[in-house]
Amino acid sequence: MRILLIAPRFHTNQVSFVRKLIEEKHEVGFFVMVHGSCENYKYLTPVTIPISNISQLLLRKQKTNDIARFAANAMPKPIKYLAMVKSFRPDVIIIRGASTPVYAKLLIPFAIIRGVKIVFYTQGPKYVRSINRFRKIHDWVVTKVLKIKWFTPVLYRGINNDNCIDLNYIDYVPFFMYPKAKGDLNRKTPKALHFMCVGKYEPRKNIKLLIEAFEKIILKARNSKLTIIGGCDKIERERYYEECLQLVRTKSLEKNIMLLKNIPYDQVGYYYSISHIIVMPSVNEPASISEMEAMSYGLAVISSSDNGSAHYINNSKNGFIIDVSLNELVNSMMFYITNPEQAIVHGVESLRLINEDLSIKQSYKKLMNVINS
Repeated sequence: MRILLIAPRFHTNQVSFVRKLIEEKHEVGFFVMVHGSCENYKYLTPVTIPISNISQLLLRKQKTNDIARFAANAMPKPIKYLAMVKSFRPDVIIIRGASTPVYAKLLIPFAIIRGVKIVFYTQGPKYVRSINRFRKIHDWVVTKVLKIKWFTPVLYRGINNDNCIDLNYIDYVPFFMYPKAKGDLNRKTPKALHFMCVGKYEPRKNIKLLIEAFEKIILKARNSKLTIIGGCDKIERERYYEECLQLVRTKSLEKNIMLLKNIPYDQVGYYYSISHIIVMPSVNEPASISEMEAMSYGLAVISSSDNGSAHYINNSKNGFIIDVSLNELVNSMMFYITNPEQAIVHGVESLRLINEDLSIKQSYKKLMNVINS
C-alpha cells in the first residue's frame, strides 16, 4: 500500500510509526511544512511542501513564533503541493491535524475528487468531558458525509474517563513504540537513583518546579542525579533554558542536576539507558511520546495527569500519575528514594506494557483496521 503522511513537521513520535510501516512493506511518503530541530531521518527523509511567498515572508519576520503553529497556518503553493501529492500516487493519505491546517483544507477536496482514502490523525482524546455544537456538526460531516476515518493515540485526559462522552467515530491507536531493553532488565537495586526529564524548555513543562523539587530530594539522597534534556529552537526557549541554568547555579546543584539542550535524537537513548525514572511534570500536554520511550528502556514513570499519554501508565504499578505541585513531585520522587527497589520493579512493568499491552504489533493492527474499514 502507498501511504502518504502529511504533517506540520516530522515529530519524533512518528519515527517508530514510519519504521513499522516500512517494515511491513508499505511505500511511505512524508510531506511536511517545516523541519524542526533534533529530528530523526534514519528511516525516511520528509519532503518539504513549498509555501507561498507571503508565508515565507511571515516565517522570516516571526522568528519567535511557534513553528508548529505557523506550519498549520501557512499557505502551501497549491499547484506544486497538489502535484507532489499526485506524483506520489497514494492509496491513503494520513493528515495530521484533521481539517484544521491550511494544507488539509487544500488537500481534502483534491483527494475526494481523485478517490483517495483520507484518514485523520489528531491527538485530542477519544473520551471527552463535553463537545460543542460546532464540533458535533464538523465531525458528523467529516465522518458520516465525507466518510473520512479518524484515529488518535489519546483515550482520555486525567486519571479516568468516568462520565465522559465516547467519540465513537474516532478510533484509538496507541503510539507506536519498539522495546529498547530486553528481558527482565536484570538490574540490581541502585545505590543512587538517576532521574531524567525530556521536554522543550518552556514554562508549561514546569522544569523550574522540578528543579525546586529535586533540591529537596537531594537533602535526603545526596548522590541522586537528574538529567534534563530539552529543545531550544526559538528565543523564548533559549531564555527559559538560561533561567533554569541560573536556578541550578544559584542553588549550587551543578553536581546533581545536568541541563542539556538540542541533543540529537539518536543520542537521547543513552540517557534513557542510564536512568531509572523519568519525570514529566508538564501541563497542557496534548500527548507526550517521552513516557513511552522511557518505558521502552524499562524506566519507571512519573507524569502529570494533564498529559494525553498519562493513561499509558499503570498507576502505582509502573509509575505514578500526579496533579503537579511541588509537594506531589517531591512525594512521588521520594517514594523511589525510600524504596529504590521499586524503581526496578516499576521499570520491569514498563517494559512488559511496551511488549504486551502497548505492543507495536497491536498498534499496527489497529491502524490497518482503521485504514481498511
